[in-house]
Amino acid sequence: MEFHLCVLLYFVILFTGSEGDPYFNDLEKLDLPNGHEVNWMKSIDDETLISAVTIPGTCQSMKMNTLDQHQAWTVTQQFTAGVRFFDISLDNSVVKDGSLTRRKFADVMEKMRERLIAHPHEVILIRLTPENGKAEKEIEKFIQGNDNVWKDKKVPKMKEVRGKIVLVQSSKFSKGLPVDLHVGGKEFKDKHSGKYMEAIYDHLKAAENAGDHIVVTETSAYFGLRKSSKNAAVKINPMLHKYIDNQLHAKKPKGLGVIVMDYPGIDLVQKIIDFNPKSEGSPESSPEEVENPPETDGEPE
Repeated sequence: MEFHLCVLLYFVILFTGSEGDPYFNDLEKLDLPNGHEVNWMKSIDDETLISAVTIPGTCQSMKMNTLDQHQAWTVTQQFTAGVRFFDISLDNSVVKDGSLTRRKFADVMEKMRERLIAHPHEVILIRLTPENGKAEKEIEKFIQGNDNVWKDKKVPKMKEVRGKIVLVQSSKFSKGLPVDLHVGGKEFKDKHSGKYMEAIYDHLKAAENAGDHIVVTETSAYFGLRKSSKNAAVKINPMLHKYIDNQLHAKKPKGLGVIVMDYPGIDLVQKIIDFNPKSEGSPESSPEEVENPPETDGEPE
């Protein structure tokens, strides 16, 4: 009897999330703090290279409500929270999100375009991974049909890409910005947690010297018998937040590059954004720009 109770308790812990953590989030609802600024990139100086901006991102950004889940928020909610780097894989003309009713790639890109129309001072970075030739053709079709896509290898200044989608190279697609990548997706073990996090911290420091490339640090991992990214993020995200906070209060490097996460909480996203210096050389808000629109997008992303 005692053995069965222990087994039951183990699986209860394994399958439940940690709701309400400011650094980890597995709730579908996005609760924004008072004074939250959606248009945070407008405070970045126009002359700043995009590689010098510290940017919050998500790993497998579209994988929600699936066994292989990596995020709780839709991509629209992620954008509203402050995420500006998205990681998307394609299979033929649809996005690989793990669901039975997968969304068309063109529809997802239209959603991104709508965000930039509403927030013209922002920039969206996207890493696209086509799984076959048809998927690659879909990406090429999208690029050719849009003049607000940066597909060059040259790292642009903020003023060159405001209101645009910036492509970031992946292992299967070579157009866009070249990447110095710390690959995530590895097993996270408590007894080796210090070593695992040190590898992440060391790569974040490398972003200070980025110039002709962009530094992307994946923090994604898996933990436990289910190889759950959620259970890994519960442990990793608070440590990541603590490190960034310590850097903010110390002699911090100039930037940390793109930080790609699973299940980020709103406080963790904001801490990454806070790493960027505000500048008077940034553009003023235009009257038509929507500053903080209510998060009312009810569509599944």
